[in-house]
Parts: sequence; structure tokens; C-alpha cells
Amino acid sequence: MLTKATRSRSAAEAGRQFHRNRSRFWAALSALILGLAAFAGAPASRVVFAQGSAGVQNLDSEAFRNEAYSKYANAMMYLNNGEPDKAVAVARQITLLNIPPEYEPNVVTSMKNITSKLCLDGPAGKPKDSRRFDLAQTLLDDTFKVLTENSCRADILMQRAVLYRLAGDDKNAVKFFQLAESLRKLVGDAELISKSLKN
Repeated sequence: MLTKATRSRSAAEAGRQFHRNRSRFWAALSALILGLAAFAGAPASRVVFAQGSAGVQNLDSEAFRNEAYSKYANAMMYLNNGEPDKAVAVARQITLLNIPPEYEPNVVTSMKNITSKLCLDGPAGKPKDSRRFDLAQTLLDDTFKVLTENSCRADILMQRAVLYRLAGDDKNAVKFFQLAESLRKLVGDAELISKSLKN
């Protein structure tokens, strides 16, 4: 039977653990926010769809690469011209293509670039208006639904967490961070989680 003193020590330790985990969570998100803010003013680049992560090339994947890059470049052009609705409409067309598995990481990168530029205003990473935020979150949700690789799906969830944090919605930021963490654990990505929490 636990004594009163033992119960008190257990409660105190639980409280300390909670605060340690909370601090690590915010540290991880802060590091990601600083990194993603740099994408906000980045121009469209062919590097995004230069090759699949495994270097696989065939007619189907080459056709996808060319089509996806064209849509990505157009989306970034529309954003540069201040036309977010057109940008998202074009970017969403990428999710309607038959995405080869080896190109899923490239799709994730393109969607991070697009949604970061959509939501951030300059290098300081200031959130834009709520309508642009909603467009970004919807685009990320559409992308998540068509991806098959859990590591890529986790990256999309993490991007959603970062954008929620920037918008001041800590509840949803925590929610999507935890969902991303769960997916990474499923694919044995515990090392990456550990590194992100230590940053």
C-alpha cells in the first residue's frame, strides 16, 4: 500500500515529467518554425522534383515529375502574384495525380513550401490572414489523404502542427504533433523524433 509520502513523490515526479515533455515539444516546434519560415520567400525551383528519393526513373515517374513540377511552379507564381486561391487550386491538382511512391517526399517538400509561403509573411514568419491559413490546412489535409508512406504522412502532420502553432492554436498544434510522432514510431523513426526533441 502506498504511503502518503510515496504518493506525493509520485505526483511530484509526474508533474516534473509533464513539464519536461512540454518544454521539449515547444523546443521541437520552434526549431521547425524557424526552418519553415525560410521557405516563405523562396522561389519555385526544379530541385523539388529533380528525382525520386530512390533515384527511380521510368516513363510514368518522369511524366509525373514534369506534370507535378509544372503545377508546383505555377502555384508559387500565383502566390508571388498575390493570388492564393489560384495557387491552391493548382497545387491541389498535384494530389489528383497518380503519385509514384518514390516521389512522395518531393510532394511533401512542395506542399511545405507552398503552405509556408501561403501562411507566412516574410522572414519573420508573421501569420497571414485566417482565410489563407484555412486554405493551407485544407491543402495539407488533401495531401495527407493521398500519401501512402507513413514517414511522408508524418511530415504533413508536422507541417500542420507548425502552422497551428504560428496561428496561436496550441491545442491543435499539440494534437498534430502527437499524431506525427505516432506515425513516425510506426515506421521506426524514433531516432528522428529524439533528435527533434533535443533541438
